[in-house]
Amino acid sequence: MPFRSIRWRGFGVTVEVPSSLALRWTGGFGQPSPPALQIEHPRAVAVAHHDADESIAFFYNPRHDPEATGLDPERFRIQREVAERLSDDPTEVDRICAVTWYHTIELPGGVVTPGEYDHRPLVPHYGLPISLAGRSALDIGTNNGFWAFELERRGADTSAVDVEMISELDFPRGGRDRIAELGVDIPVGSGFEVAHRLIGSKVKKVVTNVYDLDPTIHGTYDFVHIADILLHLRDPLLALQRVRSVTGSEALIVDVFDPSLPPSSRLTNYDGGWNGLVWWRPSLGTLAQMIVDAGFESAELLSTFNLPHTWGEGPWRAVFRART
Repeated sequence: MPFRSIRWRGFGVTVEVPSSLALRWTGGFGQPSPPALQIEHPRAVAVAHHDADESIAFFYNPRHDPEATGLDPERFRIQREVAERLSDDPTEVDRICAVTWYHTIELPGGVVTPGEYDHRPLVPHYGLPISLAGRSALDIGTNNGFWAFELERRGADTSAVDVEMISELDFPRGGRDRIAELGVDIPVGSGFEVAHRLIGSKVKKVVTNVYDLDPTIHGTYDFVHIADILLHLRDPLLALQRVRSVTGSEALIVDVFDPSLPPSSRLTNYDGGWNGLVWWRPSLGTLAQMIVDAGFESAELLSTFNLPHTWGEGPWRAVFRART
């Protein structure tokens, strides 16, 4: 015999009675519970399709070839000038010309590397301490080393962290296998050694993944800088926890946010790493909350900015000062 549930108004009592009785049992004793609401699930969900080649195209595109990229040939002329300052060996010059310059860096003799981003105009507005003399500093995701060299210029005893090869980056499904199949694995930030040698830097390079940062192995630093890394990671919160573990006092955390999302919201856009290895574009509120959830005591928003890419508009970034 089927049963129904009845609950009396004003009393925390529920009893089960035969359905036929429940339909008649109304009035002062309460109303029978309505039947469960059933909603049919959608039969199809639209899902964007991507493949591994799309996820790695940005990295294996031969960007030292202007015709393959549509970039300004002047950048590549400058790159050859940099290479010829380092070696008279044509083979070595060609090798250096294949360096991917993410950063624009001023080298001795008036030579400027053809970076994909020119951070130089941003430096006065960025929030770095005027002096880091007597302090240790760590630049995470250093690439060609622009920010590591800037920390050193301000007096810090500086170390710089990055992975060695692009296959170690957080590619989506199939990306690393495809890199191996095509034989297109290349070094990350190979221009670091070039710039380091020419400017006479003493920055110490540490090859490791941000997920593997460990204070028992790598120590802690008075000042930590990490920029444009979280958007490229599958697990940005874990990365921030590792950053917190090696931060002795203060960190400058700079990363992409989506200005179309309400600033105080806890929302984020998920891109899945398929286009330019971008996984996430959070709101300002989400980025701040993640910093605190990673273990920092505070996350102070210093500024927001849009730094143009060499070939077009860049994403919006936020600069947070986080304290332990």
